[in-house]
Amino acid sequence: MGTTSRDADLHTTGEDTDSQTLDISPVWAPITLHDAQRVCAALAQPAHAITILSVSARPTAAASLVDTDRGLIFLKRYAASAVTADHLAVTHRYVNHLAAEGLPTPPFLPFSDGRTTWSEGEALWEVCEGARGEDRYRDAHSWLPPHTLDEAREIGRQCARIAVVGGTYEAPRSAPAVYQSRFGLFAGGADTLDARLDAWVGERPHLADFCREQGVDLQERLDSHRQYAARIDAVLTEHAGEVPTTWTHGDLHCSNLMWEPGTATVTSIIDFGLADRNWSVYDLAVAIERNAFLWLDIGAGHSDAIRRDVAQAVIDGYESVRPLTAVERALLPAIMPLVQAEAALNWITYQWGTLRNAQAATWSLEVFFGAHTHWFDTPEGVSFTHWLSDILAANGTHSSTQPS
Repeated sequence: MGTTSRDADLHTTGEDTDSQTLDISPVWAPITLHDAQRVCAALAQPAHAITILSVSARPTAAASLVDTDRGLIFLKRYAASAVTADHLAVTHRYVNHLAAEGLPTPPFLPFSDGRTTWSEGEALWEVCEGARGEDRYRDAHSWLPPHTLDEAREIGRQCARIAVVGGTYEAPRSAPAVYQSRFGLFAGGADTLDARLDAWVGERPHLADFCREQGVDLQERLDSHRQYAARIDAVLTEHAGEVPTTWTHGDLHCSNLMWEPGTATVTSIIDFGLADRNWSVYDLAVAIERNAFLWLDIGAGHSDAIRRDVAQAVIDGYESVRPLTAVERALLPAIMPLVQAEAALNWITYQWGTLRNAQAATWSLEVFFGAHTHWFDTPEGVSFTHWLSDILAANGTHSSTQPS
């Protein structure tokens, strides 16, 4: 059970979909210097690309850091079959809003027509300023923890800053898309989950096609998911009041942050490619799952491979900036078992619809969607959820006694 960093998907090798042997080699041809020169010349403020400084290992798009006569620029090329310019434009407006409000994230640059995307045949390009800082976790899997608890606390602080600064970005949710980290499918009531799933799949024809061709009945795989959806319902019933929503990063792992060398200070937040509007606490849940759950070790049989100290530090950092509401304290343990379930189904639309990779799509279904949620049925999973509930309750009691 694992993935590579930065909006990555998995490509399994061998016959066993539970295999720990994963092919994470890039799928798309690398960006050439000629590509970079052509794209940079099309910017509203043209730049001349001098050198390709790095080639990203991400398998979902081609990306490179480029040195230009205007400084460092980051280029990314998507397959037009995987994402639309309209979807990217909404994300770019969100990121540029955060940057304008002081969050340390590189803004996207406009092309000569005023748009922040550029279509070229089967390619769709975006360009942002180069991020500042040390790419400390460049080669880290996205289910591996940060090196220190100070870094974990900083991850929590930045997650909370995203929620606070992004609170004034009022755009509604994006239309269904491949590049999306969303918590909606399991948040609408357990009694209507089956009907909601049918409608959700109906909006994603590639997923429906995969299920047809592979003989997959998703309704038959929802037993654990239904019980956790019911727990969310119970929390919402017990804790009256609205749940705060904001646009969320959706993948806040330590590898999606740049760091001040020799310190635990973040200098840049990168890779908002999965951003969407969600419950604000969803971003904290993702940050815990991404940084504290050692899924590679869990998948190898070490069921207790959870860094509770990292989870605690991420929460402490978050609450030092944005204290959780009472309903969020109750919701966080309830949504943890389902935090990646919707994203797992969504990745199938890319793996099957864009790459036609049945093996990777099946892995996403069996492991990412199934096994990750089923872990919470185990004694270790139950213990973690109870522990998380206890520390959040303790934090709430402590914060309620502090002077305002």
